[in-house]
Amino acid sequence: MDLKECETKYLVDTGLQNISHPLFLSLINKQSYSIKNTEKPTIIDISFYITPLINAMIRIGLQSEKELLFRAFIQDYEEFEYCPRKSKKNPNPELTMESIYDRVARLCGNAKAKQSKIQQKAVDEIISLYDDNNKSNSICFINVSKLESVSRELTGLVAIKIASKYEKPCLILRKDNNKSTDNKIIFSGSARNINDGFIENLKTELESSNLFEELVGHENAFGVFIDKNNIPNAIEYFNNKYSERISEKIYKVDFVFENRIDYKIIRDIHSMQHLFSSFVKEPLIAINNINVDLLSFNAWGNEKKHWKFQNDVVEFIKFNVPDNDEMLNIDTFMYSKVVMNVIGKTSINIFGNKTTPQLIIEDYQIISKE
Repeated sequence: MDLKECETKYLVDTGLQNISHPLFLSLINKQSYSIKNTEKPTIIDISFYITPLINAMIRIGLQSEKELLFRAFIQDYEEFEYCPRKSKKNPNPELTMESIYDRVARLCGNAKAKQSKIQQKAVDEIISLYDDNNKSNSICFINVSKLESVSRELTGLVAIKIASKYEKPCLILRKDNNKSTDNKIIFSGSARNINDGFIENLKTELESSNLFEELVGHENAFGVFIDKNNIPNAIEYFNNKYSERISEKIYKVDFVFENRIDYKIIRDIHSMQHLFSSFVKEPLIAINNINVDLLSFNAWGNEKKHWKFQNDVVEFIKFNVPDNDEMLNIDTFMYSKVVMNVIGKTSINIFGNKTTPQLIIEDYQIISKE
């Protein structure tokens, strides 16, 4: 819902300021590592760390687990015997009692982890089969009718991943036996757009082609129905229409700074965390010509998928980078410094008595190496 509407925003704020439902509290506690302030979770916290757990359970959970989720929501209280994972390794494992709320929160977390693995397997299979087509077409049209790894429940989530991978809209389609007839074969599936892409409203754009049977849902996340014979026509139509599109991703930023960012800017933006939502976007910041001393550059994590460096009092962090990330592969014997432009969002990390202003990097560009 559009949280620019004052009445809607008031209802959300009132709810978040008065959380008392035991299941909601258990889910927040389950995600306490990701939610910085569990006493005052933000709209973004709920969107990114709570809703996906419930969503995963509904999509791939067992029927008995879904019923348990429902019972927890209506506060049909029950306790269960539970053997913690660490205790299972003992010859005589100790059983403990677990409330229905903690049990559901744990099962939802398990469902989310399982969903992520299934989703990634499907994405990897699609990339291996359709990589060349995805690179060449303006919009990815992918037929997954014969791919068992792409379940109907995860079609939309897989489409999001593929769209992000190729930085262009994506349609995941399969033959729809319920909609097809002897005279017409219908393919259905999910369409997803990317943020700040070359198409602002994907649904309107597809509608304008007059090649689709039906489009159902939001502007950039919706269901698709198309005649099989029209798929090649749609691919050709959008390839021709966007033949001159800029291949580089363009970011719409709110602030542009040179070389550094003041702590006051980070503090002021951070103080407005409770305002941000899908319709009230967190400010995006560009900082040009940052000098990075490679002695302060540090990659961390089990597989070195994250890196950071310090510039004045601000910590710059990039999460979940690929193996071919440019910064990870710089020869530190040859270079001691790089100059880069970055795009990112502000954050403040509070650990113990230490407060660290941060910029979480969305994208970056190395200008020079010295």
